[in-house]
Amino acid sequence: MCLHRVLRRVTAVLGLFTIAGLACRDQPWPNLPRDKADAERSSQDEVPSDPVSPQDDEQQSDWRTRAIDVARSYLQKQDGKPIDATFSARRSAEGYNVFIEFIGGYDEHGQPRYFPGGHCLVQVSKDWKVVEVVPGA
Repeated sequence: MCLHRVLRRVTAVLGLFTIAGLACRDQPWPNLPRDKADAERSSQDEVPSDPVSPQDDEQQSDWRTRAIDVARSYLQKQDGKPIDATFSARRSAEGYNVFIEFIGGYDEHGQPRYFPGGHCLVQVSKDWKVVEVVPGA
């Protein structure tokens, strides 16, 4: 087969993947369980989302805020300076997972700029202690 035919096919396949990726980029990633035991644990840990009372929102906000504060203060203590980052927290079977994306700077519109590998996951136990920090790759 000629090289130009191979390159055309490769380009076509890459184009399809690009279009599929753009179509799916705004869709949230599903939280798929790794195995049956993981599925059972995650279903037990889920917070019912319907109906939501103002008290449920407040409690959820409280644990998220506290988990993020624990992770932030731990990393700031390690780094010795304030951290410019975005934070999100989720419950896990062992406690809480805080995902942190470090901000490398800001563009001309004031939007944060992130960089490859500039993230980490901080695992916080149910008694609010940092268990592990998993660095970005």
